[in-house]
Amino acid sequence: MIRTLAYIVIILLGLVLSPWILSHTGYLYLSIGDYEVETSVVFAVVALLVIFSAIQLIEWLFVGLINIFVRRGWLSSRWRRQSARKHTLQGALAIAEEDWVNAEKSMCKGASNGELPLVNWLAAARAAHHQGSTEQRDHYLNQAEKLADNKLSIATTRVRYLIQQGELETARVQLDKLIAANSNKPALIKLGLELYHLQQDWSAIKLLLPKVTKLKLLNQSELEELQQQVNRALLKQVEHKPELEKVWHWLSRKERKTSANLAEYAISLARLGDTIEAKKIIYKAIKSHPVNEFFDLLPSIVNAGDDDIRKLLAGLESSQDNNASYHRCLAKLNQQTNNFSEAKHHWQRVIELQPSVSSWTALGKLHEQLGEQAKALNCYRHALQF
Repeated sequence: MIRTLAYIVIILLGLVLSPWILSHTGYLYLSIGDYEVETSVVFAVVALLVIFSAIQLIEWLFVGLINIFVRRGWLSSRWRRQSARKHTLQGALAIAEEDWVNAEKSMCKGASNGELPLVNWLAAARAAHHQGSTEQRDHYLNQAEKLADNKLSIATTRVRYLIQQGELETARVQLDKLIAANSNKPALIKLGLELYHLQQDWSAIKLLLPKVTKLKLLNQSELEELQQQVNRALLKQVEHKPELEKVWHWLSRKERKTSANLAEYAISLARLGDTIEAKKIIYKAIKSHPVNEFFDLLPSIVNAGDDDIRKLLAGLESSQDNNASYHRCLAKLNQQTNNFSEAKHHWQRVIELQPSVSSWTALGKLHEQLGEQAKALNCYRHALQF
């Protein structure tokens, strides 16, 4: 309503003022150099308004054209991003389905305009690795490395792929450098445990154990099991007594007191020719703390002339009567001295306490030595039932 009234007022003013303006057009004289312009003031004002309107129209057209081109470019960029997102999603689904060929293609297509091209290249490397395309895998990893702020993650991935590929020596060279520079990275320590175990490098694993403990990579039972495995492997693989002593004193005081390590140390001593020292260690260990590891070990070290150990074992019968390992040890020792009746008694106790194929077979062989064929056949029959 107000706008309508304003238009009416303007029209009325025009009607009132137009006769006056037509009768008083005015005169404008403009001289610039050799050029002279004579016109009315009204025409000059109208001409200025027309020129200003034309300039404004040209400006609007120019800005509009620029906006059209910009909008077209933005739409093209948006389309490329949407296409990259689509290919990345297809690649992720292909990885979930372990369709490695399509996963590699889709992830590569989505990498150039994707929101996270680093993820695309790593996924493409994984897909290529599963196809055995090592050159393509390494190319994708190199592309990812160019984009990554943290180069360590790419290097760790590369080492993991080398291990899975079976290139253990190449992986070892790279991993040793990474661990030396980043010794507190859990992923590297885990890779070290895996690689060193594959290479049977127990010394390297032993050096990693403090880090494993510090970073809590294993629970207590797993850690103790690994420590025991490493210590026994180190003692088993030595070929000379000085080397054995070096390894033995590499173990902590607590580790040297464990029965499993003592038994393995004694076995290694006997294997390297020092049976006297091995027997002393076992005798002392059984006297203070008789356990199955020592009973299982004795028959391979003790001979028929070792009366001290035999007397020691005989004195343990009341406390170890329900121990199958103890009776198995005495059975084998009595067989060494041809005391077959005692050996037979102990084998029978083993079968009562812990029947197995080996115990039935051993008793059968003993009956066979004594000419008791029927009993021997009966034992073999029981052995076949396991």
